[in-house]
Amino acid sequence: MKLRVINIAILATMLTSCGLFPKKISLPKYDAKDLTVHPGKVSKVKILIPQEGTDHKITCGKKSVYAVKQGRYLEAYLSVNYKHLLKKNSKLIPCYLQSDIGNELVSFHVLNLRVEEWDYPKSFIKVSKKHVDLSKKDLNRFLKEKAELKTVYSSLTKNKKLFSSKFQAPLKSKITGVYGSRRVFNNKKDSWHSGTDFRARKPTPIPSSNDGLVVHAKHLFFNGNAVFIDHGMGVLTMYCHLSKINVKVGDIVSRGQIIGVSGNTGRSSAPHLHWGVRIQDNWVDGLQFLKEQKSLGLEANYQSTSNQ
Repeated sequence: MKLRVINIAILATMLTSCGLFPKKISLPKYDAKDLTVHPGKVSKVKILIPQEGTDHKITCGKKSVYAVKQGRYLEAYLSVNYKHLLKKNSKLIPCYLQSDIGNELVSFHVLNLRVEEWDYPKSFIKVSKKHVDLSKKDLNRFLKEKAELKTVYSSLTKNKKLFSSKFQAPLKSKITGVYGSRRVFNNKKDSWHSGTDFRARKPTPIPSSNDGLVVHAKHLFFNGNAVFIDHGMGVLTMYCHLSKINVKVGDIVSRGQIIGVSGNTGRSSAPHLHWGVRIQDNWVDGLQFLKEQKSLGLEANYQSTSNQ
């Protein structure tokens, strides 16, 4: 059945007058909270769902949010794209809880994301010329791999968890590259760093940050030998520049399981591990995510209900 958004007060009156419910429905009233967010950072939120209704979902702006039900709450990790403000997008993003109540889609305004800038560093890196000035063959390969990864991202597990414990950093070694830094390759190619680099001399065993499903494992032009793991809830981790891959697509891995060995493959100037974290379709600051997952997060609760 096709659902449509309807005014809360009108819906309650309709349901009662039509006799669909023997008693009046109590619909919650939320005071929309403001949450300051930064491009590339992650915020944990918990939204109390109404006692009535089913199929509860969260949307922010025009995008659906991947969330899981935990008791009486929907829990989600929200992220804003690294280039959100660079593209002159709005600094205010409203978020709504949508619930199917009596076969009507009711929309509750629960949050406002207020996007503020974050000061990221800049670095200069020397790499092989072929990874900056791409030949036609290499460009075609890159575009093909980009299309493959787009399919992988669109097929991630979104509304359930594949993990039961906290995420961990893959290594405890020195960090040689931070998330979000603008990177100039060979004083020519201007880019940005979408993950965290860890020092990893060959051959360092590389563990998975959490339980999950291997959804991509192969050599890529820029990433070298790389493994992508789907953890559910719209969370994906990526491990790049490996010298060896120990898993294959379809494998279920556990937290701490060795999925490969460090290396220097792809666009890399020295042996290291590039660790990427993708949440809500955005590459985010993985180290900040590790801290945020331990927080209580922002709770959006309704203060009262209205009998119409």
